Amino acid sequence: MKIVLVAGARHKLYVGYLFKYTVVNIKIDLTTASLREYLISCDASIDCILIVDGGFLSNSDESISDVCSVVEDVKKKDINVVVLTHDFYLCDRLSLIGNMHILQVPFLRISKEDFHSALLHSHSTTVDCEQSKLHAVHGMSTTRNLATKAGDEVISMERKSKWRLNIGKKSKELEQKRNNYSDMSRTLNKTVAFTGRTHSGITSTLVNVAYAAAKKGMSVVILDFDIEYRTTNLYFNTFCEMAEESEDVSRSLIMTIASPNDYKDTAVSIVNNLWLAALGFDFCDERALENFFTEQKIAALVSALKNKFDFVFVDLPLNIFSRIPNTLIHFDVIGLCVENNLHSVVTTLRAFVENLNSDSIKLLNMKSKLVATKYNDESMFDDEILTPERLAELMTDDMCEHFTGSIQVAGKIPYVQNFDRQLISGILAYETSSLFMDAYDEILLRI
Repeated sequence: MKIVLVAGARHKLYVGYLFKYTVVNIKIDLTTASLREYLISCDASIDCILIVDGGFLSNSDESISDVCSVVEDVKKKDINVVVLTHDFYLCDRLSLIGNMHILQVPFLRISKEDFHSALLHSHSTTVDCEQSKLHAVHGMSTTRNLATKAGDEVISMERKSKWRLNIGKKSKELEQKRNNYSDMSRTLNKTVAFTGRTHSGITSTLVNVAYAAAKKGMSVVILDFDIEYRTTNLYFNTFCEMAEESEDVSRSLIMTIASPNDYKDTAVSIVNNLWLAALGFDFCDERALENFFTEQKIAALVSALKNKFDFVFVDLPLNIFSRIPNTLIHFDVIGLCVENNLHSVVTTLRAFVENLNSDSIKLLNMKSKLVATKYNDESMFDDEILTPERLAELMTDDMCEHFTGSIQVAGKIPYVQNFDRQLISGILAYETSSLFMDAYDEILLRI
């Protein structure tokens, strides 16, 4: 079988998985944007076009339009189009086009078995998305059973096959939950603090998850306790503009701490249902810090706002956390932001030890849900992909004696080249692509 592989930056990696086939563009990286032009100029005969996650653009709508054009071009040429994607949004959208085989996989990093299963069933050119997932999974199980000799390994592979099947079902359930966000409003009243080591994507995660909640009609307030960097206001031009004109806005966090019940007069309304209490200036007066950031005042603040909002989101850097460790009991969930690499794991755990006592670390462990930020789907540890689940295991793997209890995974945030443009453009990552929208929505659901 002669294949055109569309894998973007992952091209070289995936070519090695396709050694049983002839990859026509073996030395040419393609994306959905460049595919059509390549096909026009290609002289070789082609049996199949294989498009994987790495080949899609960050703008899903453009990618879907490109794929639609290619499918239309090759419809009469007896060329199969096969898509492997972990993004159920893409899966559902592409299934509407028809004339292609779609396999939904659980991770961005695609396995050799996934490739084999998809190509094995690629003769079914017009397949419904859900049917495609079912056929592909059963095909994978059959392939693995034939290739496996040891009985224990056969059982293991069958379990993995069932697990992959459940992944598909969970995606469908997740979509159904998203249609019922309105039912969650006014039943939550949850306080969530996002923390982690410096520069681990705490603020960008908090802001986009808060925005996702507000878009769903929930009332949200953000408290920016990061008084050193004060980066939440960088994501909201409204706050910056108002802070320049009003001294009261510049000190909205301090005023809200002093009088939480008067938040409508002290905090800033960013968009419908979303409020922000932050600082517009550097706040480094140690005596003032001792007066305002006390456990009693923060506890009273969080408690008061929890009764008025569906979500209270707190940007809580560890250096402030260390001043008010006992307030941890007032937070329902801690969104622990960690990048999926060993350096981030080690430095995060080291920051715990440097900033918190043993009891606070244990409580943090109990309340934490991990968010894999700046997620690199090719990051490896111990010859395995460092998935969010593996990252959670590594975080609790006895490197810190007080942080050893298992933690759940809230989700992962992919990092693309233009991710930081949201600071310049004023348009949050949530609004730029379905990839980010799905990521932040999933975190919102899991916290």
